[in-house]
Amino acid sequence: MQLSDYVLAIGNRVCTLINQITTINATLANHEGRITANEEAIEVLEGGSTLTLPEIRPVCVLPPILTSIDAVLEQLEIEFCGLQDLTGNPVDITTALQAACVNATDNKLGSPGLMNTIAGWVTTPLTLAQSVSNLWKTVCDLRDSVLFIQQNCCNTTCADIDLIVTATVVDASQVRLDFNGTIPSNYEDGVGGATLTLTNVGGGSIQTVNNVLIWANHYDLGPPLFISLAAGVTGAEDININIATNFFDSTNLQSCNESLLVTTLGTNSCPTLIITPNFFGVNFAFTWLGTTPISMAMKLLNQTGQEIASYPLNVIGSNVTGFFTNLLEGNTYQLQLEIGAVQCDPALFNTLEFPCGIQTVTNVVPNYTNLTGDQDHETITAWIAEYDTYFGPIILI
Repeated sequence: MQLSDYVLAIGNRVCTLINQITTINATLANHEGRITANEEAIEVLEGGSTLTLPEIRPVCVLPPILTSIDAVLEQLEIEFCGLQDLTGNPVDITTALQAACVNATDNKLGSPGLMNTIAGWVTTPLTLAQSVSNLWKTVCDLRDSVLFIQQNCCNTTCADIDLIVTATVVDASQVRLDFNGTIPSNYEDGVGGATLTLTNVGGGSIQTVNNVLIWANHYDLGPPLFISLAAGVTGAEDININIATNFFDSTNLQSCNESLLVTTLGTNSCPTLIITPNFFGVNFAFTWLGTTPISMAMKLLNQTGQEIASYPLNVIGSNVTGFFTNLLEGNTYQLQLEIGAVQCDPALFNTLEFPCGIQTVTNVVPNYTNLTGDQDHETITAWIAEYDTYFGPIILI
């Protein structure tokens, strides 16, 4: 290059460097300011001042209001540690998952097939939720197996049939029978079902009801059997019901035929009550000639028939007694015996009333000059108070 061209090139290069240095100096100044601001902020924190942190709204560890993020984090750690104390740490949970004693290829107990054929079974549980899901499915399988054992094991003979029949007279023309107890699942109604024979306790006409399917239509949770009384049998009197049962085991071809007698109270079978009232209560007694044991209730009513109290009676013999207390003296009440669905006629009685005859009081003329003896003020006051206690208030004339 000629000397003049070389000098010109150097000048252009210097100008470019000057522009770059200006930009670099501006950048350095910006960085210096930012670094200084950070250093000042750190000095503020070290000096005890508080830096404002962002706020969030927690969901469960604290009330759902805007809260500083450091407070939420602190409470979250407390809650997490407490939760881990109850559930165990991850190592504990992994150990628990490995403690399962039922595998996917084990046989089910309640029905044919393998455990992994149960809907939703997790072959290789990796989480606590999956393990608990398998655990519940195992429990349900065990329950099905135990239920099958209860229904089919051991109680399979005629002697294991324990039929309980409760008879109740609905009214003079209808009686109700409820069937429960125990009938092994291998039995069903035999051909022709059961035969029921009804008679009044005092004798007379006989009514027969055939083809009663106890197991299929009435046993356990089935509806009760209602019988419309006919042939002279009346629910106004006690009724004897003889039940000739007929059950059949189709597996072992075994028939079970037994006879069961049930007696139910008639609508006119209420006993005569012996009522002995006192000032604040009443004792009652009656003789029971019906079937025992039997549960009934004696109700205490007021004069208008409103129930005040009920006295349960578990009758196991012929002589029945009971009592009510906390009554008011000189008041009218009623006792009503309830036997099953039958409500006997209420019997009126009155509690005893304290006697109070006509009283006369001699006028007292105090001697204010010489207050002695019965005319003394304190003596008269005490005498009036004592009189009030026994006979009620008096008026001195």
